[in-house]
Amino acid sequence: MEVKKQLTASSYVISGITYKITPFAAMNAVAVMGTLTALLVPVLQIAVPAVKGVMDKKGTLDVDAVEKNITLDNLGDAIRGLSGDQMVRLFNDLLLKYGNVIFLDKEKGNELTQLDIDTFNELFCQNLGAAVNLCIKVISLNYSNFFDGFGIQFGDLMQAVKVKTRSPVMASLT
Repeated sequence: MEVKKQLTASSYVISGITYKITPFAAMNAVAVMGTLTALLVPVLQIAVPAVKGVMDKKGTLDVDAVEKNITLDNLGDAIRGLSGDQMVRLFNDLLLKYGNVIFLDKEKGNELTQLDIDTFNELFCQNLGAAVNLCIKVISLNYSNFFDGFGIQFGDLMQAVKVKTRSPVMASLT
């Protein structure tokens, strides 16, 4: 019998800890998408205008030009509407609620341990950036092919959005 996708874990090392992430079940991914969408809309409200007019004649996107179109005021507007409760829900949905993240617990002889609220609080105390990186890994694992089907509906439009350059600032955000 073939191993189910939902049971196939991907390993990632973040801040010296090995995490194993399994994909969400499809309906759980839909539920989490709602939480993600609520947080992404303000970001898209600054990203879409920043992209306007910075595509060259070949149809490639100049990331450096996009970066120059984003100001601190834009970023402030994007995050102003985000609440702590929304962020807690996102982290909970991505990392805890669906039991999709385990880690190698060095204190227990590299035993695989389910990430729960207590271990989350301990592992990411004074290291919230690592929690953000783990969230990004979960998002990437579950939604990286989300836009694949859009090429059919929108023809060459999706091909037009190619990254021309990557600045160190933008690279650090990914």
